[in-house]
Amino acid sequence: MNRKRIENHSFSLSHLVKDIDQIEQAISELAEKWDVDEKSLFQLNLVLEELISNTMFYGFKDRDKGIILVDMSYDDSHIHVSIADDALAFDPTVEVDMDKGLELDERQIGGLGIMLSQQISEDMTYSYTDGKNNMSFKIRLNDKSK
Repeated sequence: MNRKRIENHSFSLSHLVKDIDQIEQAISELAEKWDVDEKSLFQLNLVLEELISNTMFYGFKDRDKGIILVDMSYDDSHIHVSIADDALAFDPTVEVDMDKGLELDERQIGGLGIMLSQQISEDMTYSYTDGKNNMSFKIRLNDKSK
C-alpha cells in the first residue's frame, strides 16, 4: 500500500435536505482522486450522511439559511474529516443511551445512526465556538490488497 497525503478535498452544502445528495457526489470524486478502498469510502459516506442529515433536519429546523462546510484529506492510515456549520449546537460525541438488549424494531426511534457513526469513526471531537459547530473524526483505511 503506497498512499500519501493528498491535497484537501472540500465541499459545502446548504441547510436544505435536498443537498444531501452532494455527499455521495463528493465521495465519488474522492474515489477517482484518491487511492482509497471502497469499504472506507462506504463508511465515510455513512458517517457523513448521518451527521449532516441530523444537522439539516434538527440543527437548521425553522431556519431560512445555513451552511455546512466539509474538509477531508487522507494519509497512510486514515481519512481525516472536519465539519463546520452554523446550526444549533449539537454534540454528536456524547454517548447515546440505548438499550442494546432490545431488537431493532423494539428500540426507541433516534440515536442509532449517531451510535453507529461513533463506532465507525475514530477520534471524534466536537466544539461549539463563535456560533459554529466544529467536529472532526477519522475513518481508518482498509488494506486494498485484502
